[in-house]
Amino acid sequence: MTVGAACLLVSGCGAGGDEASGKAAAPAPSLLPQKLTPPEGKVPEYPEAPDGLAFTEIVAHELERRTLSLANATGKSSGACPDEVSSKAGTQVTCTVSFKGVDVEWNVTIGDKGWSDNVVEYQAVPQTGLLTREGVARIISGNNHEIDYALCNKHPRNGGRTSR
Repeated sequence: MTVGAACLLVSGCGAGGDEASGKAAAPAPSLLPQKLTPPEGKVPEYPEAPDGLAFTEIVAHELERRTLSLANATGKSSGACPDEVSSKAGTQVTCTVSFKGVDVEWNVTIGDKGWSDNVVEYQAVPQTGLLTREGVARIISGNNHEIDYALCNKHPRNGGRTSR
């Protein structure tokens, strides 16, 4: 629920009235009701990485999956990591994943080998969030099925970056 609340806060959504004074406040010109159609079904699972990929490509593929999770939306993402990504502990790089024209940069730190030589731990932290109209609609419709309109700033159709 914390993630949902943060997304709504970042998106500029709010109620149209002023409860403190008991008067209905007129919405600001940039805050117009927008129809948010609840998306059909859940976001499909991102496919597993194909066999035979290089370590760099495996990390990029996982970050593509995580970017779609940030967006909470359907679509295709494409990612790339620098060639310097290796499975050596302590390696730090920035990988970039694009989703509908918006780039999300991920700070990646490679950790130790896992329980087998084929498993490498790593930490990936996005430098920004990703806000989409579909993602906001999923959050709102998931929390309250009776909302037809939301009083929000204009949501980008394809996605937009949010500062962290």
